[in-house]
Amino acid sequence: MSGFGWRFGLGSVGALVACGISAAALAQEVSDRSKPIVRGTPYTFTRSDVRIVTSKAGADYRILISWPEEPPPASGYPILYFLDGDDYFATFAETANVMARNSGRGIMERGIVPGVVVGIGYPGESRRGLDYSPPGTPSLIPGRPAGGADTFLSFIANELRPSIEADVPIDVTRQTLMGQSAGGLFVLHVLYTRPELFQTYVAGSPALGFWDRPVLKGEEDLARKLRAADLRRSLFVTVGDDEEKVVVITSQSNILQEAKSIAGRLSAFEEAGLSVNLRVFSGENHFTSPLPLISHTLLHAFPVVAEGDR
Repeated sequence: MSGFGWRFGLGSVGALVACGISAAALAQEVSDRSKPIVRGTPYTFTRSDVRIVTSKAGADYRILISWPEEPPPASGYPILYFLDGDDYFATFAETANVMARNSGRGIMERGIVPGVVVGIGYPGESRRGLDYSPPGTPSLIPGRPAGGADTFLSFIANELRPSIEADVPIDVTRQTLMGQSAGGLFVLHVLYTRPELFQTYVAGSPALGFWDRPVLKGEEDLARKLRAADLRRSLFVTVGDDEEKVVVITSQSNILQEAKSIAGRLSAFEEAGLSVNLRVFSGENHFTSPLPLISHTLLHAFPVVAEGDR
């Protein structure tokens, strides 16, 4: 079978004609099946916005935003910023709506409150190799730039966040940053260097070893920064158990081991104010683990919090 039509050899055509199916009827059938799909109304997502934003550094980003139907609480909505927004925005936004709508109905052990979802993507070719890699790291692809994480972070912190907060009521005490793979590496880089920027950090399958573990160079300063500013922060690390097959050549390890290792080491910083949770998804690999990661990220980003616990 090819496209929406069928391929027949001469012998097949002859057999069909012998069975009473004329060559003309057969030709019409092939023609009908080869017609393109009739386009209808494109799928649209209500309460959403897509913006092309140029950073002060001259880089273009596609920003995808979704907000709840419910009015904001007095403190504003909690907000989730996630990387690779072009790939996961629709799934994130729809899942957030479904989970919030069904919270409190007794069928969800853990519920969420309505929140704002912001995906960060690109209007053209992705620059994740540059934006997600910490300074001083070599490029994984020859000829491609790397090490632009601080410039990218400056855009998020000093340009993107203020623009969102100017349009939508945001609870600045409930902000989450999430990334997967190279995006998970970026999330850890932000936690280590600027832990004051977000309250919750979600690192899915962080690609630590592919860049010779550059993030770990800031590990000694993290506890000091947390204590100095009296910060209480949460880190959620996820990985699929099949990611042990993704061998990291630079460290002679694999992504499953790397994720367990970083979660274990950072758990020692609990007394400094860092809460660490690790979740290993059974039967998931590097390309399927983002799907369960989405719902678990929302549980961490938009948890139901009692007024007395705020």
